[in-house]
Amino acid sequence: MKKVLKDPWAVGIGTTLLGVLLTIIYDLTKQKQLFSTIYNICHAIWSALIAFFALSLTLKVWWLLAVLICLLLSLMLRNRYIAKKSDKTPTPPFLQYTKDTIQGWNWKWTYQPNGMGQYTIGDLYPVCGKCGTPLVEGKTFSDSCVCPRCNHKYKEQLPDIRDIHLLISDNIKRGLYQNSEEKQ
Repeated sequence: MKKVLKDPWAVGIGTTLLGVLLTIIYDLTKQKQLFSTIYNICHAIWSALIAFFALSLTLKVWWLLAVLICLLLSLMLRNRYIAKKSDKTPTPPFLQYTKDTIQGWNWKWTYQPNGMGQYTIGDLYPVCGKCGTPLVEGKTFSDSCVCPRCNHKYKEQLPDIRDIHLLISDNIKRGLYQNSEEKQ
């Protein structure tokens, strides 16, 4: 409920609907034609605008320039405020968790924001336990993976990448990534 009350669209639409509902109730209790109060309000606003512009009002060019400059300055200040506010948003601590040893293999990965304040694991790959270089698929049947830098060969079968992804997500949810960082 608090989320709805803080949403500017919900507040704007809600107050407008409440105002229309109250004018309908007013029209019904005073036995007037339905929507006549809304019509009278809109007519009064339109008449006031016409009267304001119909006066022999002479606009000077410098007035228009001053208004435009004020609008531009306010937009620039607003954009700076938004940029500073977004810089101050704290990053989640799990974003530092980018490597771990899972099922006997060393893994590295990155995170990609999805635009809704959440992150997904991306670029997940096994790395050499000796030099930290990303592993490549072995060229022979007996070698599962090979390190292109130190030429270390891994004979064990590489675990399913979906299982590793699931275990990393579970470590984050349980807060176990803090323990794995201390080990490394």
